[in-house]
Parts: sequence; structure tokens; C-alpha cells
Amino acid sequence: MAPNSALSITQRARSKVFIRALLITLVVVLPLLMLLIMVRLTAQTNLSGAVPWLSDGVMNWHQVKTVHTVGFSGGYYTLNEIPAQVDVLRFYMHGPVYPLLYGLFALVAGWDLPIVVYANIVLFAVGVLVVVRTIPFTNRQLALLALVTGSYYPVILFLPTAMQETLNVFVGLVLAALFYHAFQRQAELPLTAKIVGVGFFAFAIFTRMSWGLLLLPYLYLILPRSRARIPLALLGTLLIGGSLVFIMGRIIPANDYHMVYRLLTALREDPAGGLDLLVENIVINLSRYTSLHKPQSDIALTIVFWAVSAMLLAILWKNRHAQAADAANPRLQIGFHLYNLFSVLILSLLLYIMGTWGDYRVISIHLLLTFVLLIALGQERLVTVYLVFNLLCIPLLQPSFQELHEAHFPPEPRPDMTTLEPYLVFEPNQTDPWCNSIAVQDILFDNRILTVPGGIGLNLIQPGVFTELSILRSRYLWLAPDAYERVRHEMGVTELTLAVPAELNLPIYLNPNADC
Repeated sequence: MAPNSALSITQRARSKVFIRALLITLVVVLPLLMLLIMVRLTAQTNLSGAVPWLSDGVMNWHQVKTVHTVGFSGGYYTLNEIPAQVDVLRFYMHGPVYPLLYGLFALVAGWDLPIVVYANIVLFAVGVLVVVRTIPFTNRQLALLALVTGSYYPVILFLPTAMQETLNVFVGLVLAALFYHAFQRQAELPLTAKIVGVGFFAFAIFTRMSWGLLLLPYLYLILPRSRARIPLALLGTLLIGGSLVFIMGRIIPANDYHMVYRLLTALREDPAGGLDLLVENIVINLSRYTSLHKPQSDIALTIVFWAVSAMLLAILWKNRHAQAADAANPRLQIGFHLYNLFSVLILSLLLYIMGTWGDYRVISIHLLLTFVLLIALGQERLVTVYLVFNLLCIPLLQPSFQELHEAHFPPEPRPDMTTLEPYLVFEPNQTDPWCNSIAVQDILFDNRILTVPGGIGLNLIQPGVFTELSILRSRYLWLAPDAYERVRHEMGVTELTLAVPAELNLPIYLNPNADC
């Protein structure tokens, strides 16, 4: 071979490597570029100005602060001071995955207000790398995937928050890779790969229980073909999912505000009343879901959901006579996508909250999983149709971004994180975790709570739930005037002692009934 020919082959090989690396980079970078543009347009700042705001975000961020500061020996994180049945981990009702995983990041990078955004970016990038390194995308498919991630506003919207959405985006991306190989090889998938897949599902269910819906089709795909395939998949889902839910029910605090808890309680006490509660919730959710007063990007996502579903149904009808057991057959793949989308939609209608970013956060991630798989399994046309609509809807992102993030990028100075350190002191030798805990009234649960020192557990209190506030156990009480008067009266004291200097103008008191 002539030297020039060898050089030309080497140059072409390098060019191919460069183009592929560039496309993979774009899959990660495009949504981050969109995020930076949105932050600059709406808040005239950068990512370093991010401050957790929504109650779940504040709770998530502070749990990581406690893990980073004192490990697992901090106070309780609960709703209405209802701790877990087993006192192994004292994390909030969303489970231990977020504080543990982000706590690992904090060990390396420390933990300050904007660091959660950088942790989200790293986790998103890892999820993308798992997908592009384990699925043999063509360059055309990678370009399409970059356009999807770069314009997929649900991912962009929640990247600068301390909510669990980016963690669930990571889960969805990894599950997309698992399902790709399950579709390609089915029962021929190596046993090790099957074990890894089921193990990751356990992680996913601990992150968000609704991921358990996808365990059923995954087990169906990887089980040997037989008449018992469906019953075995159902049995495996019930055994694995049921065991995980049982464990979670023991180590995670109860949520007496959640629809599932309220429904089960009502059904035990009065079955007819429980069914009335379920019907009422469905009616409310349908009203919210079909409302034109939702955020604009939420309306756009609803349209995308039904447009994609209609196209999937059309493909399913076209292939209605094909063998569903054939992995390369669109019927099996399209059936999975419809199950993926409608199972989570129905579950949200029954037991979750529609509107107010509720179903939006859950359904959008399942939709992203479907888009990644459609590209990987050769249904690029369907994704291209979606992209045209999605790109037209990008102008809707800015008002939705501003609505969601107005408080995440406040114009005023960030809170002084050292304000409460001299007064709310974590005591490592305390045997009672309530002595390292603070109860915070719900209407006061905003970003000022971030200044509570690490190690002091946060307990979100809803005074309307309590028939007797004198049973509060947390050492510190952060109360508005109405709850203060109730506590003072029910505890039989003239006044509560301030736990902080009066000049701070913070209504934080010592609990006279705390045995500390």
C-alpha cells in the first residue's frame, strides 16, 4: 500500500472518530447551552446564582448538607413528625437515594447552594454517556438524539433545581439502554446482564416507585419464550416490586398527605368513602390535565404526548398481523411504548397530582425514554415529526422557565448560610434524634430554611393536620403567629423562649416539652 493511501485511511479514521466524539458532546452540551441562555434571558445571571426554593428542593438540598456535615447521624426529616418504622436512615419521604448519591458528589466537590446544579449536570452527562456508549447509534441517530436533548424543555427546566427530576432523567436514560439490549437479544441476553438490569430496577424503584411499572415488560423481554412467559413476568414483578415496596415502607417516613396513604386509610375505615375519594381525585386531576391555564410548556407536552401516542397507535394498527414475539417487529416495540406512556398517565390520574408541574415531571421522563428507544430501534421518522413540533414550541420555554425559576434565581443577595450556626447546634452525643431536629410550619418553608445548620433535621409541619400541637417532639420550633398561639396555649406556657436573638427577626423557639 502506498504511503499516501495509508495516510488517507488514517485521516479518514481520525475524522470519523472526531465527528462521532463531536456528536456525543452535542448530546450533552446542547441542553446545557439552552439552560445557560434561559438563565441569562430570564434572570440576567448565571448558574452560580441558583438557590433551591420549592419545598421538596429545599428538603433535598438540606439532606445532602446533613450527609456532608455529619454523615447518617443527623436529626429526623419527616412530614408532620411521622418517622420511619425502622430507624435506619432518617431521610425524608422521597427515600434515601437522592441524599446518598448527591452526598457522594458533595464529598468530592463540597456542598454550597449552586453546587446542586453542577451535580445535576454531571449526573445528566453520565446518563447520556451510558446511552451513547452502550447503544450502537449511527452518526445520523446521534445527531437526532442531540436535537432531542437540546430541545427537550422538561430536562432543561429542572436542571437548575434541587428537585429529583434530573436523578430520574438519569434513571430513564439508563433504563432506555437496558430496554434496547432487552429488545435486541431478549432471552439470549447474558445472565450477568439480566442480573444487572434487575438490580438497576431496584435502584430505580427506590428512586421513584412508579418506575416499577416498567419492570413487567423488562422481565417479559428477558424471560425465555414459553406459555408461562407472561405469568412469570407478572409473578416476578409482584415479588420483586412488592419486596422493595415493603422495605421502603419500613425505612421511609409515612406521607399522610399523599393520595395513596389517604386512599388506603379511607378504604380501611369506609370502603364507599374511599371510592368516593378516588373518584373525586380523578375528576380533579382530569380538570387540571385538560386545563388551558397550565404552564405553556405543560400544555405543549400534553399535545406532544397525544400526538406521539396517535402515531404509535397508527404504526401498531399497520403491523397488527405481525408476530409480537419477534424482537425486530414494530408491534412489540410500539406496544411497549404505549404501555410506558399510558401506564404512568393512568397512575398519575388515579393517585398523583395533575397540573402544578406534577404529572409533567413524571410523564416527561417516560416520554424521553420512548424517544431515545425510538431512535435506537430505527423509528427515526416518528421522532423527526416530534422534533418539528417541539422546535416550534421552544418560544414557550422562556415564560415557563420564568414562572418556575423566578424564585430559584432571586435578585436579592443569597441567604447567609452561617446565620443560625451559633444557635441551632448539632449535638453528636445526643441519643434522641429529635434533639437534633426542627419543626417548621408549612407556610414558612422557603429558602430561609437552607440556613439551618447541617445535622439538624427538618420536619415540615401542617398545623391543620394536628389535633394537638403539644405533642411536637422537635427541639426547635419555627412557627408563624397562628401556630405559635396554639402551641403556647396547648403546652400551657405563657410564652415560648426564642432560640435565636430577637434582632434576627426569625420566629424560632425552643420546645419546652423536648427532653433534651
